[in-house]
Amino acid sequence: MDSMQAFLKKHKIITELTKGVQSMKHYIYPSVLQREAIPVIKKGAPDGQSKNIIIKYQEMSGIKMTVFLPLLNTQIRAAITATAAAAEDDESTSKQTLFTLVLCHSFMRCGEVAEFVQELVGFCAETVQIVNLDTGDLSETMIKLKQAQEEAVEADSDFSSKLIIATPTMALKLLEKDLLKDLKCHSVVLDKVDLMQALDFSDDIQTVGQMLVGDLAPSHSTIFTSTLLDDSTQSVEDKVEFLKVKQSLMGEKKALIIQMKEEIREQSQFEVTQHLYALCETNLDKYILLFSFVKLAIVEGKTIIFVNDIIQAYRIKLFLSRFSLRAFVLSPEMPKNQISSIIHFFHIGQFDIIVMMHTGYSRRPIVKDVVNVINFDVPSSYNGYKENGQLVNDDQGSVLTLVMPKVRQESEDIQSLELIRRKLMKSFGRPDMLKCLPVMWNELQKVKSRVETVLATLNSKNV
Repeated sequence: MDSMQAFLKKHKIITELTKGVQSMKHYIYPSVLQREAIPVIKKGAPDGQSKNIIIKYQEMSGIKMTVFLPLLNTQIRAAITATAAAAEDDESTSKQTLFTLVLCHSFMRCGEVAEFVQELVGFCAETVQIVNLDTGDLSETMIKLKQAQEEAVEADSDFSSKLIIATPTMALKLLEKDLLKDLKCHSVVLDKVDLMQALDFSDDIQTVGQMLVGDLAPSHSTIFTSTLLDDSTQSVEDKVEFLKVKQSLMGEKKALIIQMKEEIREQSQFEVTQHLYALCETNLDKYILLFSFVKLAIVEGKTIIFVNDIIQAYRIKLFLSRFSLRAFVLSPEMPKNQISSIIHFFHIGQFDIIVMMHTGYSRRPIVKDVVNVINFDVPSSYNGYKENGQLVNDDQGSVLTLVMPKVRQESEDIQSLELIRRKLMKSFGRPDMLKCLPVMWNELQKVKSRVETVLATLNSKNV
């Protein structure tokens, strides 16, 4: 399987977008959907003709990269060509900026798309402007449009290419107010059209389609994405409504349908398990998260915490005990009968937390019925990570790894994490299998002093 970098080079994605993808560390390999759809979208529409594409996909298959990478690649190239042509034409007094209209089902989804694309175009920000209209208030929208114009002036850029993201209702208001009259529509994307239809946006979308007809570039693309893989589950009314939506933007021309079939392969317990990591700046942050997860029951059920050294293991045991949480350490130096006794009481529910070492056991203790694994320290190898993760035996279970990328002595954390991510991708073909857990640190400040006070009494000497 080609790496993402090799894949982009093969399909001649422009350098700036390629750099943007490379900066998004979790895209190591293209997904099945991306390998299938990106080359098709990248070709764009034939000269003077439209191109219609419907992508039916499963969640977590990388749909945003699938759609926006090739679309922006084509749009930027078209904008550069148009700019060059306008410069050579003495009679041309101005040129129209090309834009893609992205319709989303909610303001939150608008924000998600905008954030993703902003990161993707980070190396060609002077060429592409992202306008996120995640509001239902027209006056607020007009302020955002004005701010976008001011941004162009301040950046001394005419932004030959724009991406305008809005709900169908707001897009309709823009067209009714003629606020897009100076732009030429290069593409239209209906993100999760099945959800928009379920949320009664169909009438707005149809009206948008009718009003956009005169603003569409001669060679334009219309892309629908949908998580509805099986049309047979739709009612007759829903099918008729979808055809009206399709016709309003795609006309009578047929659409190319790209559909990813569901996985037939049975997934292992390790693959079903959630694989998460959280970024921490200090060792204190790790303890704050550990307290929050365990004491506040965010992580529930039998849990094993893995560490690198025995002092850290006993520090965690003592730390948890200060909050009335029972935990026992399985030290490699313990007699076998003592280890067996601790595991027995763990299995029968006398306590729910065991602290173990990543390495050091002549024979690793066998622990059953584990729901969660917390890698307090990042495993140094993929095999170590997988061995820990395979202890989880619950469909709702998780492996959570705490990472400190900025501390010198933990500088190997990120390298180890990237190795784990690459191996997971290679083994299971899923670039999204290891996900970053967003942490709202400002919400955790109220427990910081409490945790800090306890840790102050647990230095290496006291432990």
